[in-house]
Amino acid sequence: MASLVAELCGMVNENPSNRLGIELIREIGRLKPSVESHAGGKASGIKNLAPFISELAKLRPRLVMNSASQILPHLDSEPYIIRSAVVAALGHILVYIGSSESSAQNNEDMHTTTNHDLSKSRNSLLKVLTKRILDVSSYTRTAVLKSWI
Repeated sequence: MASLVAELCGMVNENPSNRLGIELIREIGRLKPSVESHAGGKASGIKNLAPFISELAKLRPRLVMNSASQILPHLDSEPYIIRSAVVAALGHILVYIGSSESSAQNNEDMHTTTNHDLSKSRNSLLKVLTKRILDVSSYTRTAVLKSWI
């Protein structure tokens, strides 16, 4: 189900007014997974949320990158599934930044500020991934290593 919703968000035009994707990421940011996982029966929601985060970042990395402040707090949440999904999303964003930087180098008319902003974002995301390599869960550490590849 999560992958279908992510594909639906991917079908919506990628522009600043992509309301569906933006609103879903805001709702994810408002969730408190550590509290909900102990509320009895809410763990299945977390299992559906995690693939959605990763799939949406794969389909629309720019959208997730612009809303990264909404999902980054989930790196401190208790369920390893959420932490692993956020790490995988960061990996997809890094792939997008890498391809954007290489296409910017091919285009002479790209602004240097845009290229500088992308490299600044890349460096900050790499720092986050470097910190996550010391995660408590081996599953999350594995997700970090997979995102480096």
